[in-house]
Parts: sequence; structure tokens; C-alpha cells
Amino acid sequence: MVSVKAIAVVLASTALAACGAQVSLLALDEVQPGVLEIAATCADDVSVKVEETTSEVRITDVTGVPIDGDCGGGVTVELEAPLGDRDVVVNGERWVRLAPSCPWGSIGPKDLDERCPPA
Repeated sequence: MVSVKAIAVVLASTALAACGAQVSLLALDEVQPGVLEIAATCADDVSVKVEETTSEVRITDVTGVPIDGDCGGGVTVELEAPLGDRDVVVNGERWVRLAPSCPWGSIGPKDLDERCPPA
């Protein structure tokens, strides 16, 4: 297991923000080599556990404080190495590369890819 430095961030409103009793991750971007910005549902103090191998980055143990409103939450994670072509697995689900026109991120769940506007 790799120790990861995670910093909470507040993201702009998105049409995907859905408040509820549980914090869910929506999509992510590698904003610079080895730095992931992960969008989440409406929440404060979002944190995740990250484990890295040479073939994948596993994200689990998503926690946060759900809040009401039309907002987004998120967390920034510093990896030990750039993401590269490694797979991203979130809570056991393998995420896919999203269309470049997708406004929510460059990697996310397969059903999100189907909702992204075409390029």
C-alpha cells in the first residue's frame, strides 16, 4: 500500500451533482503528472484511500460529509508516479477513458461515458 497525500477541494457545480446520504465519486482528471483531481457528489471533507501498482490505481474508502445544494465536492490526490496507461478501479469498478468532450473528467464509470456529449 502507498501512502497518499489528499487535499480537499471544492469543484464547480455540475449537472451530475447529486446530494444524498453517501458521497460518490463521479469522474477524475490527471491535472498534472501524478496529480488526480477527483470529482464527487455534493460534500465537504472528501477523502479516499489509494493503492497503486504498476498496472492500476485502486480508489476505495470514499468518505465525506454530504451537504445539500447544487454543488460538487472532490479531492486532489498525489500519486507516487504519473497515471500513464494504468487502469483506474474505483470501489471495485473499472473506470474507462471518457471522450475528450466530456465536461466531468477524462476517466469515469462506463455509464458516464454514454452520457457525455459526442466530440
